[in-house]
Amino acid sequence: MIFNSSVIARRYVSAFFALAEEQKKHENVKKDLLALQEVIAKSPELQKFLVNPVITRKQAKSAMSAVLDALKASDLTQQFFARVAGNRRLALTPLLIENYLEKLAASKGELTVQVISAAALEKGQADVLAKALAKATGKKIGMKLSENPELIGGIQVRIGSTMLDDSVSGKLVRLRQALTKAA
Repeated sequence: MIFNSSVIARRYVSAFFALAEEQKKHENVKKDLLALQEVIAKSPELQKFLVNPVITRKQAKSAMSAVLDALKASDLTQQFFARVAGNRRLALTPLLIENYLEKLAASKGELTVQVISAAALEKGQADVLAKALAKATGKKIGMKLSENPELIGGIQVRIGSTMLDDSVSGKLVRLRQALTKAA
């Protein structure tokens, strides 16, 4: 039976989450994962290392341990990634981090929303959007903000698998589709 990456990641995260819950270490793990996520985002070398199939299990464990030591990660996080490295699953690291953080937010009644805007949102704009989304969903909102100048203007909001597109480029695409249907 062949599993895809997201199924495998969910299984790892489920076990990791249960251990963190049992040891009451969610906040420590969250801090560790956010720091690791930032390091990965800023290091193309680490990104390449994580997906390199030639790296041995020993090299993978050693390198991941060094990165987590530098971040002063908790023992639980260190042990988890030693297991991940030992099972040759380091390529799943970004997915593992994302799944864990989403599962943690959901357990607290929070909802993580991805907001893509043409230009960076100002603090006041982000706050207004977060309040509107919280009112609409009835949950506390955590936002991942990013920019995409190709949107021309407006925003796109992704809540789970639902995409709300109020961007200029999205409106142009819908207008083009409507005009081609009418023709």
